[in-house]
This record gives sequence, C-alpha cells and structure tokens, in this order.
Amino acid sequence: MSMVTTCPGCQTTFSVTPEQLNAHQGDVRCGNCGKVFNAFDSLAPHRAVTPAEFQPSPAVPEQPEAIPAWEPEPEPLPAFAEEWDAAPVPFSAAEVHEEARHYEPASMPAALAEETTPSAPVFAEEYVPEPEAPPAREAAMWGWISGAVALALLLAAQSVFLYRTEIAANYPGIGQYLRLACDVLQCTVPLPRDAELLKIESSDLESNPAQPKRVALSTMLSNHAKFRQAYPALELTLTNAADEAVARRIFQPAEYLKPGTDIQAGMAPLSEVSIKLDLDVGDLNAAGYRLYVFYP
Repeated sequence: MSMVTTCPGCQTTFSVTPEQLNAHQGDVRCGNCGKVFNAFDSLAPHRAVTPAEFQPSPAVPEQPEAIPAWEPEPEPLPAFAEEWDAAPVPFSAAEVHEEARHYEPASMPAALAEETTPSAPVFAEEYVPEPEAPPAREAAMWGWISGAVALALLLAAQSVFLYRTEIAANYPGIGQYLRLACDVLQCTVPLPRDAELLKIESSDLESNPAQPKRVALSTMLSNHAKFRQAYPALELTLTNAADEAVARRIFQPAEYLKPGTDIQAGMAPLSEVSIKLDLDVGDLNAAGYRLYVFYP
C-alpha cells in the first residue's frame, strides 16, 4: 500500500511506501527542492490527482530520497546536506523504489557517499601536524628536576670528600680510588685518628744512678683498630712527691719513633709499637709521671 506526502518547502506531492517510511523513521529529502522533512507530518492516503495538481517531470525526482535519521539531533543539517543541495542528482521514481529495496540502514547511499566522504589518504599525505612544543610548565618541572639532581650529586661529592678518611678505612677497595682521585685533585686521604682505639699497654720511668739528671721512659703503645691509624702524640707530665706537675712536654711521632720508621704509613691494624726515650730532667727532682696519648 502506498501513501502520499507533501514537501513543506515546495508543496510537491510524492508517493511513498511503508518500507521507505520505516527505513529512517519517516525522514526523507525532497527530490525537487532538496529539503529534508518527516513524511509522517503530511502523510495522506494515496488518491488520484489531476494533471494540474501533480505533473511529474523526468528531470525532477517524483519520489523523495530516503536518508538516514540524524541522532540524537535531526537539526541542524550536517555539512554534506549543504553540498548535496548545491548539486542535486535527479533520478526517477523507479530508481527510488529500487534503492529503497536494496538499501541497508547501516550504510549511506552510494551517490551521497561519493560526494560527501572526504578522502582520508590524501588528507593524511597533504597534512602532517608539527610536533607541539612542551608546555612551559613541563619545561619548568624538568628544570627543577635537573637542578635537584645536580645539587644531590654535589652534596654526595662533598660528603665523600669530608668523610674520605672513614670511607677509606672501612672500605679499602674504595680507598685506593679515593687516593688516586686525590692525586689528581691535589688533596690527601688522611689516616684515621681514633684515640679511643689506642692504648698504652705498659710504661716505666727509670733514673740512672750514674747520671741523676737523666731518666729513661719506656712504653708499649698498641692499636686496637682493625684499620691503620696515624701515629699519635705523647704527652709526658713529671710530678713531685705531692703528685703535682713540675714539667710537661709533648712528643711528636718523629721524636719518639725509631729512625727510618715510615710515619705516613701509620700504625698497622691490631699492632704494637715499642717506645723508649732518654730524657734530661735537670734539677726537677721528679718523683712520678703521667703519660697521655692524643691526636692534636
């Protein structure tokens, strides 16, 4: 059963079938003026018309072209409708029926697709977007990160320099590289100086009856550390019978070590050093002494 509908734009009357109306919820395009309208709004039963009311023309389609319904908003018309209006393609009522019978709702009419579908490959070849410059905020963030890394490396280098003695003592493998670096930087890696790990094992102060003004100091100094240490300084205090100090003197390693001793090599770990000094005390009348080990 066929029905008729009237274009609200040019008042042209067309015959439509239920298949055409149901294909796109009644949305059709006028083949005469190109207006898109809903055929249900002016649908009427088919009746015979006089030549004065309706005269089909071979150059003007008698049937409206069914187009896909626009969802979610049927208006405004998409860009391809304007292009279609500029160049309408006339076809007969028989062609409309043939197209409606083979039309698949998921696809677009061939004539419409050819005129409205852009050529993606050509567009991709002609237009190559330029890479965008990183935002200023991202560049600033990377600047902060770079600065923080540089400061961390500087702080680490300063820490290694300040604690190079302890690092070399506890990690001998790293210590040799530190000494090589100091040779280049014109610095030194001093030996550790932990006086608490040094101990006077024994000491004795003897007088010489043949020479009353001379005394002999004998002592045994030990290094309890598991690493080499620098030789310490010795402080000798002579006291009288009341245990009051009458004289005090400090001896550096070069003064109490045997000639030929490598002072720069330091005391070997877990080792002992025997020390003996001959002293001229004059008329001090020393009755006792105190011996102290320290690092200046």
